[in-house]
This record gives sequence, structure tokens and C-alpha cells, in this order.
Amino acid sequence: MKASGILRVTAEMVPAPPAADPRTLEQQIFGVADYVTEIIQQGLWSGQHFTEKENHKHAH
Repeated sequence: MKASGILRVTAEMVPAPPAADPRTLEQQIFGVADYVTEIIQQGLWSGQHFTEKENHKHAH
């Protein structure tokens, strides 16, 4: 099997909740998950992704 395609990797620091954060641990985790989801969506909408045709081509 021959694999082809492009893999793009980026890194971004996720801010840690403040030490005196009144939220529960579960609420803090959901907050981080929301932050990561937002960053991913911003990357997708800023044109840093393949076109639909390229996505289909590289999915095989």
C-alpha cells in the first residue's frame, strides 16, 4: 500500500485555568474542550485545509 497526502501539524498553548477557578473539574475540562474545538474550527475556516475534492482524494 502506498500512502500519499499532506499532514499538517500545528501547536498552540492551551491556557490553564487559574488556581482559584471556582468551576468544578468537569466544567474546567469542558472549557478546555470548547477552546480546542474553537481553535480547530478557526483553522478550518481560515483556509488551512484541503478542498472537498482533495479531502476525498487523500482519504483513500
